[in-house]
Amino acid sequence: LAAASAVRRRGGEDLIRVREGAPLPGDERGPWRPAVLMFGDFGVNTNRIDEQSRRFQAWSKSVPQDAKLAIVEIGAGRAVPTIRNVAERTARSFSNASLVRINLEDAAVPPGCGARRVSIDDLGALAALTAIDELLGTAP
Repeated sequence: LAAASAVRRRGGEDLIRVREGAPLPGDERGPWRPAVLMFGDFGVNTNRIDEQSRRFQAWSKSVPQDAKLAIVEIGAGRAVPTIRNVAERTARSFSNASLVRINLEDAAVPPGCGARRVSIDDLGALAALTAIDELLGTAP
């Protein structure tokens, strides 16, 4: 059920459009919550977050250190750098990792983040992923 759509405007405000009929605060089912921990959200149930973290850590430990790992980060900003930090830390942990950062505003990847660093700042996510597919010869 997709009840909202987002529009990313380079150099402008991001727009979110909620479609008619979407459950909003006050609906008998209650407000929709994002699947992220928000600031001051002391009532959040962290069970899902904790389980995802456990699975990610287990997966990370199971991957050979010399694996050719591609980490693709899309749209992670600096205001709340959690995803950027995880991507960079993971890239540093694997000697043959490649970190691909797709971000219209800040795609720079610092030195030392894996064997290869790729910054894409001139394409949106879908266009960048499509171009990568074409380069790899995996596009339909």
